[in-house]
Amino acid sequence: MTGEETEGEGHGSRAFPRRRVLRTLGGISLVGIGGTGSASARGPPKGTGNGGPPNGNGGRPPDHAGGPPDDERGPPQSDDEDRTIEWGGQGSEHAEQDCPEQDGCWYWVLTPGGPEEFEEVNELEVTYEDGDTETYDEWVQRGNGAYQIEVCKNDGGTVEDAFVDVTGGGRNALLTISDGECKGPVYWQVDFGLGLSPPEVPKYEPEDFLMAAVGNSDRVSFNPSCTFPKEDKIDLLDREFDFDDEDNPTHVSVRFEVVSDEELDLHLAVFIRPPRDLTEEFDVKEVEEAAKDGECPIDADDVDVEEQVEFGVASGTFGSGEQHTLEIDLPTP
Repeated sequence: MTGEETEGEGHGSRAFPRRRVLRTLGGISLVGIGGTGSASARGPPKGTGNGGPPNGNGGRPPDHAGGPPDDERGPPQSDDEDRTIEWGGQGSEHAEQDCPEQDGCWYWVLTPGGPEEFEEVNELEVTYEDGDTETYDEWVQRGNGAYQIEVCKNDGGTVEDAFVDVTGGGRNALLTISDGECKGPVYWQVDFGLGLSPPEVPKYEPEDFLMAAVGNSDRVSFNPSCTFPKEDKIDLLDREFDFDDEDNPTHVSVRFEVVSDEELDLHLAVFIRPPRDLTEEFDVKEVEEAAKDGECPIDADDVDVEEQVEFGVASGTFGSGEQHTLEIDLPTP
């Protein structure tokens, strides 16, 4: 936030059973017990219009994905025959998801490869480049065709291998990564300062800065993280910001009173910042107490000020003798 270092720059392999999980009988899906671990699995996202993952192809593997040669797929299967469908690199352009401090997610599609339906679909086992092997079981079948599953891993990674044991299906069955993305909280910083707009790089001079807070869409981390009270100009009534929900914040406001004889131009700005969980580096109580005493315990470099992107600004000109409020929405995933 501020540009003076003397002031403290502110801111603002495991074994898993494979033969269980999901069996389709007479149109009813029966889900068994899932695996454990740091990764997670969910059904495909809603709202794609066709019930498929967000690649917009309704769960079909991309046309360019291809598949194993016919002589590697084996003979046609009967409905009661067990076999393993291995990932052959289909959708490998989505295999790497580099997501620091977020979840890397992959959307897998298992297609029967013909008119024969799968009688049974078991856990998907995925091995990542870092050596981790995870299993996932929350398959969702769309109609009588493809099975889809979304799987996520902390910080993401690169898929190296995957397979699923099935019963039945056609000779052209395929296991494909149809899409991938990073998911997780959006990290932000809130700044309250003099002027109708913040500096283009939000590294304030102390004379223009009043108060800041940092957090993300999952929680408010420090409120405040920095203050430079201007006792002769403005009274920060609460010495902190008011958030609609400390655990899932979507809106923030600040109350103040102008005490100088002159009108003041003021702004409340929100910036999206690079992911960084500052609560792992700083003690929340110590930071907030110091900030309320007029300090900036968190340095501008700690919140990567120069890499912040402006999300929104609320501003106005305010006269003395009355209490005022500025408020603005916060970014959410």
